Amino acid sequence: MSRAISIGFVVALALSAFLGWRLDKSTDSLDKQAKTIGTLNSQLSDKNSQLLAVDLMGRANDALQLGLQQRNAQLAAGAAGRDQRFKELTHENAEVKNWADTLLPDAVIRLQQRPPITGSEGYHTYLSGSDALHSASQPTDD
Repeated sequence: MSRAISIGFVVALALSAFLGWRLDKSTDSLDKQAKTIGTLNSQLSDKNSQLLAVDLMGRANDALQLGLQQRNAQLAAGAAGRDQRFKELTHENAEVKNWADTLLPDAVIRLQQRPPITGSEGYHTYLSGSDALHSASQPTDD
């Protein structure tokens, strides 16, 4: 009987050692998981604050765009009003109507005409072309 108790005691001791080893491994695993959860929570908090900042900037951008659209509408209405007023004045005054209907001088028309410019080389070519304006001290052909 003492041999059965000894074997039972050894089995209980082996089982206890095995369960202790498993408990130690589980504790280590739980510690690692707790560290991982802490790291992930920190990263999540950082991402959340970044998202809040982006949301705040987006709302500010939306408000600024709305303000720009309203300002653009005001400017367009003002320009339309000026154009309408100019048309009214043109039709109201015969002298202004005649002035508005006359053709511009050739020199002014030449100033308004230019070939399409593409890039800095095209701009340089246009500026150094033969249609350059005379200086104020030189007489013109007209």
